[in-house]
Amino acid sequence: MKPRKLLLMLILTLLFLMTSCSKQDPVPEIVTLAEPTAASVVVNEGEVSDEDGNIYPTVQIGKQWWMASNLNTTTDPNGNPAPGYCYGDEEENCLIYGRLYNWEQAMNGSSAEGAQGICPDDWHVPTMGEWEVLINELGGSAAAGRALKEAGDEHWMVASTGAGGNSKMDILPSGWFDFTLEYRGLGEGCFLRSSSSPNPYEVYVWEVRSSNSVAQGSIHPDDAVPLRCIKD
Repeated sequence: MKPRKLLLMLILTLLFLMTSCSKQDPVPEIVTLAEPTAASVVVNEGEVSDEDGNIYPTVQIGKQWWMASNLNTTTDPNGNPAPGYCYGDEEENCLIYGRLYNWEQAMNGSSAEGAQGICPDDWHVPTMGEWEVLINELGGSAAAGRALKEAGDEHWMVASTGAGGNSKMDILPSGWFDFTLEYRGLGEGCFLRSSSSPNPYEVYVWEVRSSNSVAQGSIHPDDAVPLRCIKD
């Protein structure tokens, strides 16, 4: 092979190798998904009153409107007594934590899922599914407690890190009145009442404790727990 042709082939080979080495696969873009926060889903705030004239703050999260404090009425929408219980039989606790109602009291004699119960007109006792929608809006069961709970340790015995998101739901550790006629759990946690019941012996609830998680559970129908109403 002539020297000139050999030199030309070497030059072409070198150019090919340089071009090949300069072609790199594009680096994939790293996308960081922000953790869902209550601040991103709160749309509006308002208020609603009950038959006793108590006024409750309300908050819209996603497409749902919720009462932002526990019901404290002693009168059902028809004007009949709906006494409930104050933790420890102390009226002062009702002013802080709302009243504790058993299944019969909260549902006002109904057994229908989504019944109005003792909630104000145009509001009802939430179903387990409606609670689940809210919990998913707030990051899922492992994290929703952080956004649901009231911030700080004024009422919670243990203030979990990051609790008190901007959901404005301000869930309190209101405890419950056990069907054995004992008050339990003040400062430690609470049950979020639903209108879902699989049988006459249990009622479904969501449980909120000092951790940032919430969990599904069930209680006896005679257990009295707080009530948050949801708009129809």
